[in-house]
Amino acid sequence: MNSGNVTLSNDVLSGNVAQGAAGGGNAFGGGIYNDAGVVTINQSVLTGNQAVAGDGGSVGVAVTLPGGISATLLGGAGGGGIWNDGGSVTVTDSALSNNLGQGG
Repeated sequence: MNSGNVTLSNDVLSGNVAQGAAGGGNAFGGGIYNDAGVVTINQSVLTGNQAVAGDGGSVGVAVTLPGGISATLLGGAGGGGIWNDGGSVTVTDSALSNNLGQGG
């Protein structure tokens, strides 16, 4: 998780997993989770990263999503490659492919 300044240049982020806990745990940002920071990605590759939520069963879990949205989820996920929560992300001359965000 980033809340400062991060620069990736000529890097590869591959095969990373953000895994939500059982019982409806949420997962965001398999490759990069940016929380109000500044991320700069140049001439890099993000591939095969995953954000996989835990199974919420039949009850679900009450959560507050980025942006202040309230919801009941059976495990939510987003940003298999990159999840940006209120910061800035700049991507140039880079490849993002085969990243997955999968709900529970």
